[in-house]
Amino acid sequence: MDDIHTHLPPSHDVHTPPPPSKRTQHEPDVSESRLLDESTSNRRNPRAGLPPSDQTEIARERWVLKWLRSPYIDPSRPMKMMEVNRKYNAFVNDPNLLFRYIGIDVSVSQSFFRELEDLMEWLGIEHVDAYLNLLCKRKNDPMEKKQFKGKVAVVDCTFFVIVPCFVGGSHWVFSVVHLHNWNITIYDSNAHLQPNNPKHRQEQVLPLRRLFPLICKKSGYYDDSKRKKQGLTCMKAVRLAPYQFPCQVDGSSCGAFMLKGIEYVMMGKELNFDFVQQDIPAFRKQAARDIFANSIEIE
Repeated sequence: MDDIHTHLPPSHDVHTPPPPSKRTQHEPDVSESRLLDESTSNRRNPRAGLPPSDQTEIARERWVLKWLRSPYIDPSRPMKMMEVNRKYNAFVNDPNLLFRYIGIDVSVSQSFFRELEDLMEWLGIEHVDAYLNLLCKRKNDPMEKKQFKGKVAVVDCTFFVIVPCFVGGSHWVFSVVHLHNWNITIYDSNAHLQPNNPKHRQEQVLPLRRLFPLICKKSGYYDDSKRKKQGLTCMKAVRLAPYQFPCQVDGSSCGAFMLKGIEYVMMGKELNFDFVQQDIPAFRKQAARDIFANSIEIE
């Protein structure tokens, strides 16, 4: 009987939890440290986990939600693009001649999209107009229309105008007309070919430099008394240096560089042109599908 009792476990192993392990004086328990962290975080931010009460924070979250709803950021875009790719490939590879309306009063066939994807083909005026029309749709966020519901509305002001230019009969550039300081900036993907002769492009956009002041006057742009009156003198033009705008290395990508540059300027990223020649094939391929996704089939 004594032998049986000697082999039984201690009574506290059966009815009570094991004794706490020994730890140093400065080593807190895991549960204690978790409670300590929570109490510390609550002291730092008493409203942790609650909706923000500060008006600035509320406005910031509204802006974040607004841009998350914009066409530039769409969580379901990958699934949509799979369906677009399927329909696009079926349309382009169809042996029958088919047409689609692309939103610029022009109907195009499969050749329009093949040329847009072909790296050896120049972009025509229809390609440029179609993609710029798409960029304008993306820029006109429906959320902007809600700004007039309150008593105070902060609206965008026109400080610059983007103008695509086909110069010399063989090259695409784009100009940004700055209305606040009355000059024109020329973005040229072939600037590296004539780095020391910027006047060549300045002379090619001379019609724009002379015509734009007249357009502003005739359109009533300066009817607002707060705008500085400008005369009808020719506007100054500056071509960006080769290191300020990406340069093409082939003879057919000027249109793609122009469209990509315009997109960056519209998004406010004109100080960070981070695309290069190697990005152009993917851009042209994506541009073709984006235009297709925003077109309508013609029966």
